[in-house]
Amino acid sequence: ERLDVIKMYRLFEPLQDLPFVAPEPTRSVGLGVIRQFDVAELGPQLRRTMEGLSVCEGLTEEQAACVVEVFERRMLEKGDQVFAPGDTADEMLVVLEGDVRVEADGALVGSVGSGECLGEVAFLHEVPHAAGATAVTAVEAGVLTRSALDAHTRRRPDIGTVVYRNVARGLGIKLRNA
Repeated sequence: ERLDVIKMYRLFEPLQDLPFVAPEPTRSVGLGVIRQFDVAELGPQLRRTMEGLSVCEGLTEEQAACVVEVFERRMLEKGDQVFAPGDTADEMLVVLEGDVRVEADGALVGSVGSGECLGEVAFLHEVPHAAGATAVTAVEAGVLTRSALDAHTRRRPDIGTVVYRNVARGLGIKLRNA
């Protein structure tokens, strides 16, 4: 019954405004239920984007649905900094909508648009970002954290293998084009 109240509350209030106070075991269950709302909202859009996304090439429909569950949504306004040079890189982004400018030492390195990955070099190497990234337009992105990908890869190595292989291929393509 309490989780039903949480579900109903979530229908009317944004997640970040949720004044959710409860004992830790109850809180984690409640936040898990609330997270399912974000997965339900983000899932269809991320799946549509993933159809053309090289990082998900070769995944079955069931595997792609599993991958969607580990992504979190991030909204950025025009001019927001995605990351700065030297920032720790414990996440990789998939741009769902919008454009991001990537700069190093004040020079344009490239731009990333819908369906493309961002921050994967530092993410894979586990080093700080060498370049900075700024939203050129309003951006909606799916965020994959290293801890989420590692946990998911332990549970589903078949998916982790495909995702890592595709990220490596995508980096090779970016390198060749540079």
